[in-house]
Parts: sequence; structure tokens; C-alpha cells
Amino acid sequence: MGYQNPVGGVQKSFTLDTQSGVGCNRAGWYTTPTLAELQGGISGPLYVLLGGNDISQDVNVGIWVATANALGRVTVTYLLNPPYALTAVHVDLACLHIDDCTPAQYTYNAGAIPQLPTWSNPTPLAYPACSGGSVAYLVVQAAVARFQVS
Repeated sequence: MGYQNPVGGVQKSFTLDTQSGVGCNRAGWYTTPTLAELQGGISGPLYVLLGGNDISQDVNVGIWVATANALGRVTVTYLLNPPYALTAVHVDLACLHIDDCTPAQYTYNAGAIPQLPTWSNPTPLAYPACSGGSVAYLVVQAAVARFQVS
């Protein structure tokens, strides 16, 4: 699960369980990047959640990076450290409030990835146009395996 560290003392990641959508009563985070922030690039550690939202108990398996181009199209890249590899990735980019925290319902899903250490969504996602005071949110999630070298 992707996490964005605080910047200048400002919290950047918020727990999914603060949202009332389907499946949101679980561990994990979302962030609320502006288009300008994404055009500058944001990133953070990628954790396997062993301690829920307590990152001191979770396992850091790599990083994620999200960037947007001048047209507002967003690419998320996963970069895992050995011996970890991706088996599936899920990205949700929409407007708050989160209606469904089930990864299979996210904006982008890639399953059955053949244990690759890196991955980017091949078709960039459109940064959402939010209304009524809502802001965009981003969830970065992955299924990770530990591979064995023989």
C-alpha cells in the first residue's frame, strides 16, 4: 500500500477507514494531490501492511512515484526492492468521498503481473475534475510476492 510521507510537517496520507465507502473499514491510505503537485511528481514508500496503519510494524518493499503530464494525465510507477516482486497493481484516482475501497473497483487494475520488480500503468489516467468543494484523491495499492532465487 502506498504512503506519502509528511512534507514540511503537513500530513499527506490519510487512512482509508476515515471514508464510509464499501470496503473502507481496512488498513491503508489515500493522498489528495493537486494537479500541480503531480506535475512536479510525488512519491513515497510502498508497504506490506503487517501492523495495519502503523508503519513501524509494516514492511517497506519499495517506492511508488506518481507524475502528471501537461495535459493532466497521471502515471503511477512502482519500484520494488529485491526480493519483492509485483503480482498485481491497483490505482484509484477520483474525487472524494471514496465510494468503494475494494481494489478491484479502482480506476486502474492490472492483475496477474508475472512477478515484476517495476510497473507503470501503460495508459495514463485522467486527473479528475472535481466539483462542489471535493478534491481529487489517489490510492496506490499492490499485491506483492517474495521471490526465491535458486
